[in-house]
Amino acid sequence: MPSDLLRGASRLALTFCILGVSCLAFAPLIEPPLFSYDKANHVFAFAVLAWLVELSWPNRPLAVRWGLLLGYGMLIELVQSQLPYREFSLLDIVADGVGILCYQAGKALVM
Repeated sequence: MPSDLLRGASRLALTFCILGVSCLAFAPLIEPPLFSYDKANHVFAFAVLAWLVELSWPNRPLAVRWGLLLGYGMLIELVQSQLPYREFSLLDIVADGVGILCYQAGKALVM
């Protein structure tokens, strides 16, 4: 069980990650940052977000934590659908879910 200090630090890191992901998601970028393959960015970002959400709220049910993360991914896509330089992508939401599942699988392997 994470300590109060670790939970607080995780929540702060989660806030900065969400702000960073949101800025990248809504910016008019020509090339995706980090990996040149956009879906890899989604998988990586949501694996990190899943880890930070778990450290932040370890006692919340998995369905709640992962449902909120997928809801955030859907919100990103809905906002992007309204931007003239972005578009909605169902595959991005799938990649978000794959990132969450990768985190869960990695956690299961370590334990």
